[in-house]
Amino acid sequence: MPKGAKRTGECHAAAAAKKPRANPNFAGVQAGIEMHSALPESVKKMLLACIPNGLGVPADERGGCQEQAVRMIGEVMEEVRMQLQRAVDAEEEKMREIEASKAELEAAVAAATSVMAGVEEEVQTKTASLEAATAASGAAKAELSEKTEANIAAGREHDAAVARLKSAEASVAEHFAPLVAGGAGSFEALLPLLEGTNVDASLISALPSICAKAGAERGSFDAVAIEELGKALEAKVSALRGPVREGEQAAQVRVADIQAATAKAEEAAQSQAAAADDLAAAMQRKQQASDEVDKARTALGAHEPALGAADESRSKAKAALDEYVAYNILCYEVLRDDGREPSKAPAQGGA
Repeated sequence: MPKGAKRTGECHAAAAAKKPRANPNFAGVQAGIEMHSALPESVKKMLLACIPNGLGVPADERGGCQEQAVRMIGEVMEEVRMQLQRAVDAEEEKMREIEASKAELEAAVAAATSVMAGVEEEVQTKTASLEAATAASGAAKAELSEKTEANIAAGREHDAAVARLKSAEASVAEHFAPLVAGGAGSFEALLPLLEGTNVDASLISALPSICAKAGAERGSFDAVAIEELGKALEAKVSALRGPVREGEQAAQVRVADIQAATAKAEEAAQSQAAAADDLAAAMQRKQQASDEVDKARTALGAHEPALGAADESRSKAKAALDEYVAYNILCYEVLRDDGREPSKAPAQGGA
């Protein structure tokens, strides 16, 4: 409550006999007093009653009580202005806080977008790694398949060579050994073994009859022929043993190659699986990063209405203060400094 409120009431009673004409500026002062949010109603009524007999009296004709009433009304008008200013300040602070939170949200969007870009780059790298690992695994599998097929084919050839050697050795044991022992034998059964040898054609033509003879019936030529036949057969068998030995050695090499190719294919398959797992993990991180970007953008989008509402509230608070100063305060100042009825009162709303 303004100081001197009681005395001002007395001044009002003393001057009640005078009834100045209503001044259009009274309305602005009356409205200003009514705007005071903390002033008791009894004080407001008293001050409103003092307006005509205080501010309504020309400044140079006012007495002490009237001057005091004018000051008290001025204090109330200033308190209302400060009240409106505090409202503006509060709205300004609220606006700053919202703008600061907007900056934080924008920073969150930027950070989430940056993380998303990094994860997308990681996904591209992991995709390329998986493609390379898949190609390497495919090549290793193809190499293993090729070596396996080659080993199977070589194995068949080796088995055939072994079969030829065994057949030749069996034929020599069955048909040539009896000749050496002095018995008769079948040259026709031995003839296939002489193919590709350097045995003289005349010897070959003579051998059927020589082989048909028993040992006691053979002459020196026959013995020489049998000996030459034996050498030819031994050379043939020896020639057949060569591919078998080579095949056995080659088989060992092929087994080692297949083992190495198998290990290589398994390692390539493991690398491919690891690359696939890495890509899957990167894709999961990408989805998480995308969700964070959407979340940040949603939060920023939801912030815009709050920012707009705060800006509108601030504008209204400023407008209320500006209008109060331009109209209510001006009405008071005009009355305070003169008190006489002006030709025109200040326009409400600053118009």
